[in-house]
Amino acid sequence: MLHTLNSGTVTSKPEAGEWALGILDPCWASLIERALDDRPDPWARVHQPAEAEPVASTLEFLDYALDQT
Repeated sequence: MLHTLNSGTVTSKPEAGEWALGILDPCWASLIERALDDRPDPWARVHQPAEAEPVASTLEFLDYALDQT
């Protein structure tokens, strides 16, 4: 969503993720890379409980993203 807001175009998740890795603060890199790595088979984890650390990082990123808009 940040890519779309920044560029005015809608793109794929992999393309937006690469954009984010190149422009956002490096502190978000591991979270973005994790999201990109999960994409090939997102259904593999759909019935598994979420891990606490990535959930906390995702919530922090949401706060960051909202501040950017």
